[in-house]
Amino acid sequence: MKRLFTLMLSAAMLLSLAACSSGTQPADKSDQSDSSSEAAGTESSWAPDGAVTLYCPYGAGGATDLSLRCLAEILSDQTGASVNVLNRTGGGGVVGTTEFMLAEPDGYTLAMSCNSFFSTQPFLNSVEYTVDDFTLFVGLNKEPNVLVVRSDAPYTTLEEFVTYYKEHPDETILYGHSGNGGIGHLTQTFFLEKAGLENYESVPYASGQEGVTALLGGHVTMATTNLVESAALLESGQIRPLCVIDSERLPVEEYKDLPTMEECGYDVTLSIWKFLALPAGTPDEIVSYWYDQVMKAYEDERWISFCEDYNLISNKELTEETILEALIPEIEETHEMLIDAGLAIN
Repeated sequence: MKRLFTLMLSAAMLLSLAACSSGTQPADKSDQSDSSSEAAGTESSWAPDGAVTLYCPYGAGGATDLSLRCLAEILSDQTGASVNVLNRTGGGGVVGTTEFMLAEPDGYTLAMSCNSFFSTQPFLNSVEYTVDDFTLFVGLNKEPNVLVVRSDAPYTTLEEFVTYYKEHPDETILYGHSGNGGIGHLTQTFFLEKAGLENYESVPYASGQEGVTALLGGHVTMATTNLVESAALLESGQIRPLCVIDSERLPVEEYKDLPTMEECGYDVTLSIWKFLALPAGTPDEIVSYWYDQVMKAYEDERWISFCEDYNLISNKELTEETILEALIPEIEETHEMLIDAGLAIN
């Protein structure tokens, strides 16, 4: 499937344009039943009768978009409903998340959500939502970022990168990422500060994939990406990984020798982990239905193949309870980090 990356990427972009231009909205559900008290993971009698919207707060072609389109196809087949991915970009996920917050809690609107939407964005920007505005009901995947440069760059390791720019203070380090306040933005900022470099400038894009495209075109010096977005580029050697930005090395054979940023001497371990959400107030019966459907989809050969071929690291074991158990402490810890770095606005 790796060899089909380019075809999938093009298809994803075309599908995204179609979804955005069609203005697909959830159908009228006024005849649906209100109620229920079943817990997630138990059998539900509720089922969708009409189009379902799955929000993607990032642009087409990135890791999130590709994985959600694969999942939406499977869910459509399973449920008989038309599950449509809707890209709403901007603000490192804030625009799409804010719009999703206003959706009716009727089971016809879901969204991909991410730890950074709650652990970084509220302290960097004025946002209208909190974690209490959503039901975060099942894990999706973990995406440790890799710091990458062009393959023709005059450095092959993180140490050489730091040495080069200390010796060339007149050259500006332009670093690309998927939006201000996102994990890609913050990890690179923290790294550059800890490395004692001052000649740098942030360049935000609508998605991580756009940042990597800019890197290939020579418009930025470095960027963060992951194995889903850039599997083909990494495999072909068009971009060079310098380190993985996580507390552990990647559990992938091809990259087992790639050191973590922490191993290189820079204590930066923020990683991206994602989950699926419904609006707060969604009846338990509906939460149960979608939990069961998503867990079933994770056993589908198409999803398993996608995860294997793109080195997707699953965190499907997460539930509503365990997501919050991990997320709440991270919100507090990251807030302190942002305050210490002088980046927090509140």
